[in-house]
Amino acid sequence: MLRSMHKNKNIAFIIILISGFVLPFFSTGCADKAQIPAFLRIDTIILDSTSYDSVGSTSHKIRFAWVYADDNLQGVYQLPCRVPILKSGLTNLKIFAGVNENGVGEQALQYPFYAYYESNVNFIPEDTLTITPHVRYNKGLKIPYIEDFNIDFSPTVSKDMGGGFFDYLMDPTRAFEGNGCGYFYLPDGEQALICTTNVITTPKNKAAYMVEFNYKNNCDFLVGIRTSQDGETILGLRARDSWNKIYLNITPAVDAIPGTDLKIFFIVPQDTLVPIQEVYIDNLKLLF
Repeated sequence: MLRSMHKNKNIAFIIILISGFVLPFFSTGCADKAQIPAFLRIDTIILDSTSYDSVGSTSHKIRFAWVYADDNLQGVYQLPCRVPILKSGLTNLKIFAGVNENGVGEQALQYPFYAYYESNVNFIPEDTLTITPHVRYNKGLKIPYIEDFNIDFSPTVSKDMGGGFFDYLMDPTRAFEGNGCGYFYLPDGEQALICTTNVITTPKNKAAYMVEFNYKNNCDFLVGIRTSQDGETILGLRARDSWNKIYLNITPAVDAIPGTDLKIFFIVPQDTLVPIQEVYIDNLKLLF
C-alpha cells in the first residue's frame, strides 16, 4: 500500500513537471497567433458634387457602409459604426455607401450609383481610426430627368386626373431646399388626385434604374411608373411630419413593362380621416 502511494506520488510529480514545460509552450504559441484588432469608426458618409446641373441635389440618406480592407470585406455596418479590423500597418481601405432600398429599414442596398471611397490608411492594433468618407455619383451615370421645382414656368409634373390640384409651390420656407417644391392638395370629399411627369425616354436592359426624391406628407400616397402600354405601382409611402429621402428601385418594373416612353406617377388616394391631404416633394430624379 505504501509502495503504491509512493509510486503514485512519483507519477504525479512527473506530470506536474511536464506540465510546467508543456503548458507555457502552448500558451505562448496561442498568444503569438492571436491577432489584436485595430478599429475603424465611421459616423457619417458625405455625398459630394462637382456639378449641380448634371446630378442635381446632393441630398442623401446614406445609412450603411460596406467596409473593405485590402479588398477583403470586413462587413456591412449601419452608421454610425465602429468596425474591428484585423490589419496592422498600411492598408488599402474602400468604403461603399448603402441606403434603405424602397425606404425599408432592414433592406440595405449598396447604392449602385455612388462611387466608392478609397484611401490608404495606417491601422494600429487597439487604436481607433476615425474617418468621414466622401463619395460622389459615378462617372458615366445617366440622369435623364431632374426636377428640383425651383422654376414654375416650365413644369415637368402636372395633374393628370381626379380631385384637388398639384402646383409648384414657390416658398423656400416650405421647400426641402431651394426656392420651391411640388405640392399635392386633396380636400375632403374629392376623388383621388393623380399626377404624372413628362415622358422620360428610358432605354431598356440597363443594370439598374432608380428614382430619388425628398418628401413630406400628412397622408399616404403611391408612386409608380407607366408607359403608353402598361404601368405598375411600385410603393406606398406612409405619412411623415418631417422631410425624408426615398430611393425607389424601379428596375424590375422597367424590365417588365413594355415601352420606353416612361412617366413617373403619384396618386394621393382619398382618406376620409384626413380632411385636407397634403404631400410635398422635392429633388425628383430618375437614374440609370
